[in-house]
Amino acid sequence: MAAVRFALIDLGLYLDTHPDNRDALRLFSEYRDRLATLERRHTSTVGPLTMGDVTGKNGWTWGEGPMPFEGGF
Repeated sequence: MAAVRFALIDLGLYLDTHPDNRDALRLFSEYRDRLATLERRHTSTVGPLTMGDVTGKNGWTWGEGPMPFEGGF
């Protein structure tokens, strides 16, 4: 997930100086969608990735369960 996020940031920086590059824009969109898919998969299997991922339906679930450094990932 970190590699996809890095590529997305890098493409965004490139697009800041090359806003008309359609290939870069297409790649940006692909990586944005890929990151969203990875984040949804992580949230549904492991739990919230960020506090913003907590739905509140089952109470405050941020920090429940083992953390990645505790073998939770």
